Amino acid sequence: MEGHGFVLCPLCGERIGVYEPMIVITPYGARRTSRAREPLLPQSGAILLHDGCYGIEPYERGENG
Repeated sequence: MEGHGFVLCPLCGERIGVYEPMIVITPYGARRTSRAREPLLPQSGAILLHDGCYGIEPYERGENG
């Protein structure tokens, strides 16, 4: 969680909206949800991504390597 209750996608750097579909990645795997459905996720330590950012290869984000 960043700043004033905002959650930022670590891949694109944009805010993840409360009602926006997102992917949560835990040690048990990845699943689709939203912050409205699971409001405590930002405090869980799980990785939270935009639904559309999940599965994008690093070269598609403009990263070298």
